[in-house]
Amino acid sequence: MKSWFAIPLLILAAAPRVLAHAGHDHGGVAWPELRQLDAMAHRAEHLAEAKDAAALRQLAPALATGAEGIAKARLPREARNPLAARLFQDDLGDLAKVFADAADTADADLFDAAEGLHSVVAELMKAVGMPHVHDHDHGPNHGILVALADAGGKAAGYAEVKLHDDEGDLEVWLYEDDHGRRPLRRPLDTTLRLVAGERTVRLAVRDRETNPDEKGTPTIHEGATHYFVAGATEWLKGHVHIMSTLHVGEGDTALKSKEFELHGHDHDHKHGDDHGHGHGHGHNH
Repeated sequence: MKSWFAIPLLILAAAPRVLAHAGHDHGGVAWPELRQLDAMAHRAEHLAEAKDAAALRQLAPALATGAEGIAKARLPREARNPLAARLFQDDLGDLAKVFADAADTADADLFDAAEGLHSVVAELMKAVGMPHVHDHDHGPNHGILVALADAGGKAAGYAEVKLHDDEGDLEVWLYEDDHGRRPLRRPLDTTLRLVAGERTVRLAVRDRETNPDEKGTPTIHEGATHYFVAGATEWLKGHVHIMSTLHVGEGDTALKSKEFELHGHDHDHKHGDDHGHGHGHGHNH
């Protein structure tokens, strides 16, 4: 069977000029049906990783319909890389046939198709200019990864928001990319605001000398940092699930996330060398 998981790499190799800027300038393109397919593909990938063939076959008809619909749809006028996007649409058309025939498809092939589907959808989103982030995507520090946009709605980076719900304190890392590999640094006097309804938590640097993260790693570089904290907040303690928005800075350079569900991180991922926990300089009310 065709190795769907490798398709994006093959297309990237075949069309380097077309995809040179894919995923760097998202531009705020709206395609609700593709967003819905991405959510289903995200779930399908997890089912494949869990080797849950029965649940994946139950989801297969919806995957087939969604993938076929996107494959036949007209691209948004604002699509950044139309040629690459059409190639990924063709791949979705082929994958739709696999899911339509899920009852007669071997488990291993179905798992391969499910993993490939999410990969192809992610590359299509980048090609048309849409940020590929799920509310429950985790960053490198096991926090929630959310996309940021400037005042004009143009994508401008990512934030990883980590709530320690045992003490109610927050940490936020800012990145240029959705893998957390390139810090998005801001001046040390920058203030972040996490807004949840009528409640607000303010985050700031831990100190102006090294501003260490939870592992003790210095984060200041040339008078700027990508790491901000807030101390213990009573209403964020416990099993919290609350819709929130993150605001970074003020004025012309301000950034803002879309609304996302804030919840405590998985404490199974917490390591004994985490520190700074509960010692943030932010304020809340």
